[in-house]
Amino acid sequence: MEVVEVDLVPSDPRHLLPNEIILFQILPRLPAKSLMRCKCVCKSWSSFIRDPFFVRAHRNMHNSQNNHTTHLLLTVDGGAMSKPEKQKRLFYSMQLINQGGMIFPTPPLLLSHNLEVPSSSFPISCRVNAGLIYINSVRHGDLFPADGLDRVHIFNPCTRECITLPVSEYDSVPVPIFDEYNTYDIGFSSLTNEYKVLEIHVRWLASESPGADESFVFKIFTLGTTTSWRDVQQEIDVFDDLALDSLFFYKIEVNGCLALYTRDLLNERVMELRILKDYQNQVWVKESIIFPDKWEKLGQPIPLCSFHIGELLLRQTRQSIQGSDRSVHLYDMKAKTYKKVEITVPGLVIASYDETIVSLR
Repeated sequence: MEVVEVDLVPSDPRHLLPNEIILFQILPRLPAKSLMRCKCVCKSWSSFIRDPFFVRAHRNMHNSQNNHTTHLLLTVDGGAMSKPEKQKRLFYSMQLINQGGMIFPTPPLLLSHNLEVPSSSFPISCRVNAGLIYINSVRHGDLFPADGLDRVHIFNPCTRECITLPVSEYDSVPVPIFDEYNTYDIGFSSLTNEYKVLEIHVRWLASESPGADESFVFKIFTLGTTTSWRDVQQEIDVFDDLALDSLFFYKIEVNGCLALYTRDLLNERVMELRILKDYQNQVWVKESIIFPDKWEKLGQPIPLCSFHIGELLLRQTRQSIQGSDRSVHLYDMKAKTYKKVEITVPGLVIASYDETIVSLR
């Protein structure tokens, strides 16, 4: 990679650090928010910090560190707009810092983005991968109708950039459609250093026999290199040998591993997880979250992410019967212990994320 020449004029030239030390030893160690301020030093620094090589080096260095901090994304309605069918939502970020087993929250920070989404009667759906977040309203469980009214937003809370993806198009079919919807996810390829958004278009085709036939169409959108969706031509087996005993399941990351959970397998005090411990050999391990009280009484907490080593962070989806809905929950998967952390938040926690300096433009 070419070294960027930066002109610095110190009061004493003997105190000047070599560019290689500044650019390759000091800057990669800085937190993401500090690097955003460093971009304002000069055009050369701004260009260097946006370079894909530096972005990868910064991500790898901070991922390898033992992180005691997690970032939360929150949302709250920001008041009515001129159009009654739309509602402006405000977004906040805050940090939870683990110091000696004690959780210390930072004050919520109002982000500069105001995303327009359909009426506030619809909740927010989001997915997170390598610091980027996709956001959309939900009108069909965790899915949304393929009518073009819902737009997918890709959001980087650290750089405060947001882009809206184009609406995808699908070929018509000769038989009546009983129902259709889209679902999305976002991923990062370390091989190509690219972020990709996956769209799954599901159609229920009306048929003379009882029920309906289900078909799937897959599309990929690559951030930063394309302006349209690309069809995935190869056949994909949607239903594999993993028996979840549920139609809908949700994915999270647990200590670097993919994990799935479903509310359908929940009894009053236990929620089951399936953790992919060995990706190559497809080895799934069953784990359980044991709640100290009935799930409904605790505010229906669901897993959000790993927090520190061996701990799972959960967020409430309903106000708890005990009162306050301004709390998060921590579950120690090794010790099987559970605790509730009272924090003051301005809205609903919808995601946790790691900061990234990757640019969306």
